[in-house]
Amino acid sequence: MPLFAGTDLESHLRQFEGRWAGDFVLSSPQTGNEERFPVEQSYWWDDGVLRGISVFERNGEMGSASSRSYVVGDRLVSEVEREGKIERYIGIRTESGVIWVPAATGRLTEHQVKESIVREGAVRYLLTEGFDTYVVEGRATQLIYRGKLLSVPE
Repeated sequence: MPLFAGTDLESHLRQFEGRWAGDFVLSSPQTGNEERFPVEQSYWWDDGVLRGISVFERNGEMGSASSRSYVVGDRLVSEVEREGKIERYIGIRTESGVIWVPAATGRLTEHQVKESIVREGAVRYLLTEGFDTYVVEGRATQLIYRGKLLSVPE
């Protein structure tokens, strides 16, 4: 899908602004394991950058991640920081959101996230669908994740 330049991409990112709350589900087709946990995300615009924070509780412990998403030329870029590590992603604009792929080309087939804004009546949701591939005991194992977060009025 083509990327569009300049302010059109910025306005596309702006649809994510606000506070979102709901659940994520992680599952592994190889093991049959499934885990559901609560997530809250907030996004705000700051000097040409969409900043974000995600807070979640898994196995009784709190966790968080932060992000910076912005436009460079005709590209969407996002930097996500988790546990002191920063991963960079390139965004592909879709009609309702963005597909994020790793900037590190060696991981293109291992990881992908699609974030979409959808409306059901007067309610807006942020839907996240993605996968990550890991090697466990010498075998490739996929982790599938799905999130459905409700737009929360501030």
